[in-house]
Amino acid sequence: MRGVFMSILTVLLGLGVLLPLGAGEEKEDKYASYAEYLEAQNPLRKRLEKIVIPKCEFENTALKTVFNYLKQQGKLLDEQGKGFNLFFRCKKSTLRRRISLDLKNVPLTEVFYYMSLAAPINFKIEEYAVVIMDRKKGKKPNRY
Repeated sequence: MRGVFMSILTVLLGLGVLLPLGAGEEKEDKYASYAEYLEAQNPLRKRLEKIVIPKCEFENTALKTVFNYLKQQGKLLDEQGKGFNLFFRCKKSTLRRRISLDLKNVPLTEVFYYMSLAAPINFKIEEYAVVIMDRKKGKKPNRY
């Protein structure tokens, strides 16, 4: 049995499907700082930090309306013109919840944070989308 396993392992190593331990590791650190490491891990987060919303004024407005505005502004202000995707993993009643905001020249990541202070939501910046979810009682909002 061990011989069969070693044969399969040898074939996989030969095909380049598996790499030997330590292969591909660089002797020096690839990133100069932890911030560079995070940027490489999640380029969407970095793009969202660069999108600065000039004016975000809402009085007693449904969350869904605020998110629609931010999506529109995000696409307009994004250097790459891509904007961002939103994925809602929260109750529909949460999106009808009303909030008030008065922010000027704030990065999009901070707008999400302030929204999560005003309503019981949390957000997570994943690889291709911002996920909006209900925040559990006693849990603090995420801040990027």
